[in-house]
Amino acid sequence: MTGIAAAPATEKHGGRVFEAARRLNCDWREILDFSANINPLGPPSSALAAIAQSLERLAHYPEIGAPRLRRAAARFWGVGEENVLAGNGAVELIFFLARTLRPEHVVLEVPTFSEYRRAFAASRILAVPAASSIEPAAGLTIVTRPNNPTGGGEDRERMLRWVRSLPAQASVLVDESFVDFASDQALTELIDRPGVFLLRSLTKFFALPGLRVGCLLAHPQSITELQARREPWQVSAPAEDAATAALADIDYVDKTRSLIAQERVRLTESLAALQGLSPRPSLANFVFCGYAGGTAALSERLVEHKILIRDCSDIEGVTTSAFRVAVRGREENDRLIAALKEELG
Repeated sequence: MTGIAAAPATEKHGGRVFEAARRLNCDWREILDFSANINPLGPPSSALAAIAQSLERLAHYPEIGAPRLRRAAARFWGVGEENVLAGNGAVELIFFLARTLRPEHVVLEVPTFSEYRRAFAASRILAVPAASSIEPAAGLTIVTRPNNPTGGGEDRERMLRWVRSLPAQASVLVDESFVDFASDQALTELIDRPGVFLLRSLTKFFALPGLRVGCLLAHPQSITELQARREPWQVSAPAEDAATAALADIDYVDKTRSLIAQERVRLTESLAALQGLSPRPSLANFVFCGYAGGTAALSERLVEHKILIRDCSDIEGVTTSAFRVAVRGREENDRLIAALKEELG
């Protein structure tokens, strides 16, 4: 389609802290990572304590299906336990859904997370700039909201109307990996319809990417069908314990949302004040920023400051020079702005 960039030849992701540390011959703790969208508060202390307590269970198999995690997730997101499927992170659930549903046709709203191309490689993929502008008769439509990398998203009420208007044989996957940073934007009520899947990640909001934990929300009928084809033991004991504790840590949740809301505004305004940068409004814990120069070169120069940003020029559907930066704490955000000022002149 006109205006849609071709799929990248190789898959790239942010969060390459250890790689950068090796390159600079420094301790990885010296690297300030704005390329991965992880809660700057770090893991909740409740989750760390739960991991420590879980060590005595390592000599035993975890429960199949992670029932304690499913119960905690159901309470946190206001759904029934029968609406939750637990997994080894959002990516694992994406690939599981792809090989289980095996849709002949996939409508992929771009830009989006690059792993969808790989997961659904056996399907015929139609990339579109706005999935809600078409009405698929069958197959699977994939929408990311809040969008990664842009942070934006279709109007909530419009999305609800669009999904409910789709024919019964059509399936929809809404990737809501970042929706906990904007909980009022969640489309949770859509799971009353079979064939609608909501992907939720615990690694971003609760800063647990090293543990790999995620959930899929859907109609009980859909969950039952998926669970019947699920490989056992997808969630380890430490991961289940940590995630269960984190989901119950309301103080951590409130502090996170307050911090991100404040710093997102301040970071966006600071970026907008720099020459050549055009940040977009965001619902998530990151900011997508257009840049008049070359983002690859800028990213390389910032590495010398021990700062990582996500060059978005390799992301399908991004047709302008742009990068993405996570929203971190005040001092860290100020360090990023100082480095950008130095590089941009």
